[in-house]
Amino acid sequence: MAAGLGSIRLAPSPIDGMDSDSPADIRQGVVVDLSGDDYEPDIPDVDTDKGVEIEGGGVIVRIGPPKLANKDDLGFEDNLAEGIPRDTLGMIADELLRLIEEDNRSRSEWLETRARGIEMLGLKIEPMRSSGPDGSAPLEGQSQVRASVLCEAVVRFGANAFAELCPTDGPAKVAEDTAAATTDLDDVADALEVGLNHYLTVTDKPWTPDTDAMLLRVGVDGSVFKKVFHDPILRRPVSRAVYGEDVIVNNSATSTYDARRITHRVMMGGSTLRRMQLIGAYLDIPVGDPGWLTKDAPANQSEEIAGIRKNEGAEQEDRDHEIYETYCELDLPGFEHETAGHPDGLAVPYKVAIHKESREVLEVRRNWNEDDEMCLPKTYFVQFPFIRGFGFYGIGLSHLLGNITNGVTAAYREFIDAGMFANFPGLLAARGSGRQDNSVIRIAPGGLKEIETGGLPIQQVVMGMPYKSPDATFVQFIQQLNSEAQRLGGTAEVMVGEGRQDAPVGTTLALIEQAIKPLLATHKRLCAAQSDELQLLVERFREDPGAFYRHQKTGPNGFSWDDQRLVQALNTYNIVTRADPNTASHLQRMLRNAALYMMAKDDPTAFNVTKIRQVCIRGIGFANPDQYLNANPQPPPPDPKSQAALIAAQAQMLDAEAKQGQLQLEARNAPLEAQGKQMDAQAKITTAKLGLQKQQLATHTAGIQAQNEQMKPAMEQAGRQHEAQQNAADRGADILKQQMQQAHEMRLAGMEQQGNLQQAHMEHQGKLQEAGMQHQTEMQRIGAEQQGRMAEVGAKHPTEMAKGQLQHETAMAQGEQQRQTTLAQGAQQHAGKLQEIKAAPKPAAPKRATGGRVETPFGDARLAPDGHHYVRHPISGQYFRVKKKE
Repeated sequence: MAAGLGSIRLAPSPIDGMDSDSPADIRQGVVVDLSGDDYEPDIPDVDTDKGVEIEGGGVIVRIGPPKLANKDDLGFEDNLAEGIPRDTLGMIADELLRLIEEDNRSRSEWLETRARGIEMLGLKIEPMRSSGPDGSAPLEGQSQVRASVLCEAVVRFGANAFAELCPTDGPAKVAEDTAAATTDLDDVADALEVGLNHYLTVTDKPWTPDTDAMLLRVGVDGSVFKKVFHDPILRRPVSRAVYGEDVIVNNSATSTYDARRITHRVMMGGSTLRRMQLIGAYLDIPVGDPGWLTKDAPANQSEEIAGIRKNEGAEQEDRDHEIYETYCELDLPGFEHETAGHPDGLAVPYKVAIHKESREVLEVRRNWNEDDEMCLPKTYFVQFPFIRGFGFYGIGLSHLLGNITNGVTAAYREFIDAGMFANFPGLLAARGSGRQDNSVIRIAPGGLKEIETGGLPIQQVVMGMPYKSPDATFVQFIQQLNSEAQRLGGTAEVMVGEGRQDAPVGTTLALIEQAIKPLLATHKRLCAAQSDELQLLVERFREDPGAFYRHQKTGPNGFSWDDQRLVQALNTYNIVTRADPNTASHLQRMLRNAALYMMAKDDPTAFNVTKIRQVCIRGIGFANPDQYLNANPQPPPPDPKSQAALIAAQAQMLDAEAKQGQLQLEARNAPLEAQGKQMDAQAKITTAKLGLQKQQLATHTAGIQAQNEQMKPAMEQAGRQHEAQQNAADRGADILKQQMQQAHEMRLAGMEQQGNLQQAHMEHQGKLQEAGMQHQTEMQRIGAEQQGRMAEVGAKHPTEMAKGQLQHETAMAQGEQQRQTTLAQGAQQHAGKLQEIKAAPKPAAPKRATGGRVETPFGDARLAPDGHHYVRHPISGQYFRVKKKE
């Protein structure tokens, strides 16, 4: 728990309605019964005003010094001053006061600089200097105007810092770094965030104005502190600003975390001091009346600006007591740090409260956690720096702009005084020219003043002082000083919109970035300090969880707290400042949100657009962005540019597919051409075989020629029969060839319409081979029948046989020639059709034949779009073109 005014939390005392006989609250003393009228005890006179009334009319009065408490009866968080002898406490007070005075002297120059900085703000209204010693101008009548560059920089910084660190939603938020977030955890985090902001802005009402005043002083002083402690009177944690003159630290320290001794000077009213004694925070001992305070230079300057003098009343009751709360390390006799049961001489952290006027020790408490074996000190102070300096205290705008503000102030005064002296110059008068009524000659507008000239011309009697008016170089010099001061203080306006209209965007952004870098660095320091302040506040709530929800009704969505639930939430979640360390102004936030929204707009699928819109709405100052967003948003209309790009991509894809189909067609034609060459070779082989059979037949025929001569009559008859059969065979071959040619033409036409070149070529080659085989079979059959007939009549008609054989050979030669011619013509036509198909573009899908039916022996023929009638073969399914008879 915390200790003392700055850090303790005690149980309720008798003034809160508890039993006044509790040994924890009342020291041993004399009990005097004042209820009886006749009883007069033999006791010395006592001051009943300093007693504690009890029920029944009695009063408990303390007489003499209090009895020391037993060391073993004191708890870890109790006031150890109750168990330390008074002489030991006196030595502790003397030593600490001596060290505190040395620490105060080490920062004397910093205090003087800070006082001068407050004066240079120009907030005190100063009249024109008179003949007296008042004012800051050296001559009577000289202007006392002050340059406003320092005041402008401080006011702008304070306004911007307050707007960023104290937003409307509250200063605290739960850090969004929980990986395994669930709905329950989110509800707890929301309730914790809302509850902490409610505590700082509603429960602890002084926090907001106190922070506002603190941020203004950060710009002036360079360092202001926040003290986060448990107030024993309010019984809850509070965070209050403590200014540099009241935080006494040796300037050799670098931060509040490694300072060996930190002293907080507390100005405490008499009633507050008495309350602290009654609740047991301080020893209940007489401390005397408050004395006259010795104020330092910053306090005097602040009071001069405010026009109010503090603690200077004639009545002592109106003056405050000066208390030093020192956080230091001590090796107290009787409370030594022990190792293995023996004192080891280690000085451990304590908090000691000393009344400066009486040099009385009011409080001594341990300043480390009970379960901390290393006895590390607790932290109560957070430093808010403007710029980290060369020592403990930071550097403020008064340090940065002090000298240049003095220069601009002097230039302003000279400029104004030059104008005044030019209008109202001093005069030189000749000695003995005449006695004047007054040495100060003031003439009202339109007035007249008589002077004695002694008979001399007035030009020879009186002459004006030759004052020089400011020239253009002096004016330019003043402007240069102002520009440097504004640039150093971060208040210069970046001329990006009214300068060159053709300035590149990169140059403009670079100018903005360069101008805000110092402000952004200071903003990051303040954000880190505020996060430390919130962490210390969370630590105080761990020590007293009930103070968090004691003054709240219910959380969001009816959420309720208890001690265990709150401590678990505080240990689970990390509380940080709501301000963005990377955004020092509202303009920067708007630019960042606009850039994020543009990226999401360009590629909506890669971003959570709803979350981004919530961030943007919060960025422009609205607390609840969900009420402005549609719960079921509709998808945005397609972008015309995206549609055009999609159509172009589809066209490119179709073009690529067409090229790929052309390549595939060429790849399919290559094996077809090879197959056609192979079939031509097979046809030649078949022809050679037929020639061989023809030679064999001729040889066989020569053997029977003699017999044929003898069988002429029979042979003639057989020849006539053979001729008739040959004619029939020729007619059949012609019909078959015609049918094949027609089928081939129809197939080529159909294949040309359908774009299936491979199937047409294969069927054509198949039909040619089938026709050749049929023709060969037919020839063999005819030859066999002829041989049979010739064998029958060979013996009788050898002459007719020879003649028939000759006719047969002639018919065979003619048939073979016709077949070769047909094959050559078919191949030539096929090659021509193939070239036409390759050269022609891919035809559209063929239209089906409609209407115009004609009856044929093979079935109904339909009229096609090309004007011809086609009939379907009942077996093969092929379509044949029908020609009308002439």
